[in-house]
Amino acid sequence: MIGAASIGALRAAELAPFGMHGVGSICADYASGKIDGDDEVAVGQAPDGQCDALSWPVVNLRHVLHLVISAGVLDSERAAGLLAGLRTVYYPQRTTAAVQALCRRQGQTKFAGWLAEQREQDRHFGDLKRADALAAVRSALAGRAAQAGVRPAPAVWETTYFRR
Repeated sequence: MIGAASIGALRAAELAPFGMHGVGSICADYASGKIDGDDEVAVGQAPDGQCDALSWPVVNLRHVLHLVISAGVLDSERAAGLLAGLRTVYYPQRTTAAVQALCRRQGQTKFAGWLAEQREQDRHFGDLKRADALAAVRSALAGRAAQAGVRPAPAVWETTYFRR
């Protein structure tokens, strides 16, 4: 079984001892303890059954802020302030408009403009979850999960419910 990109990455990190194969940087961050909550990958989605994310997950925001620092648009202190502010926005309300509004409130209009420009050039810009999901598909097609190596030790189910 392969897990990546979102809750799959979290579950793969948790279930690696039982043979689940994690793919991508998000899973690696969960496995290392760099990130640990569901809120890191949570997104709001349309109620009409469409699967497009309507909001930004924290992992993507953090990734974009690393890119903006590398591009020299923001320094790390301002980027950290933006991330802290964005984390306070409830995940289904963390839309692109909300991200841009928070940037304007914090006086980071240069970043807001830079982000809009990047997203105009590439609608998937900064989408780390998408990149990890595509890596998981490539891994599955290549059969790498099946070759992941060591078989897990048999689970010991010694609970009061099991004994009953």
